[in-house]
Amino acid sequence: MKEKVNEETYDILTPGCFILEKSVWEKYNMILTKTNVELFLKEYNESKIICLKSIICNKMTSVIDPNKIFRPSVVNDGGHAKLVNDLIDAEQIINNTEPVLQEIIKTFTPKEKIYYEYCLLSDYSEEYVMNMLDIHSKKGLKPFKNSCLLKFALVFGIAVLK
Repeated sequence: MKEKVNEETYDILTPGCFILEKSVWEKYNMILTKTNVELFLKEYNESKIICLKSIICNKMTSVIDPNKIFRPSVVNDGGHAKLVNDLIDAEQIINNTEPVLQEIIKTFTPKEKIYYEYCLLSDYSEEYVMNMLDIHSKKGLKPFKNSCLLKFALVFGIAVLK
């Protein structure tokens, strides 16, 4: 089923939203910049999974009867320490990224936000988003895509100049 966007809702700019001009994003290698943004978001999302896993494990262990848990005869403390360190690193990534990310999203136009949410966060195709926004060519998507990517990349210092 094809999802369409109500243009009345998504074409009204909210305060603080702006789109970067073509003259700005033409100075950057947008292919490498997009790759950097995708890698950054992958690490951020993996950190969220590590924290979620920790929360779920803590909830499970608080309900499980310790007498019914299989316990190996040899305990490897190195694995536990690594899990704790991974959790600390993940929490630090989330705590450093989340507030900045929220501020970047406030600057997105509605079409940039849709590109961000569907293409970058949810891995939908650009064609899917073009369909949603009733954009008929990659060239029509390019200003929203590049502005979104570049805002993100400039704030986190991962944009690549030509």
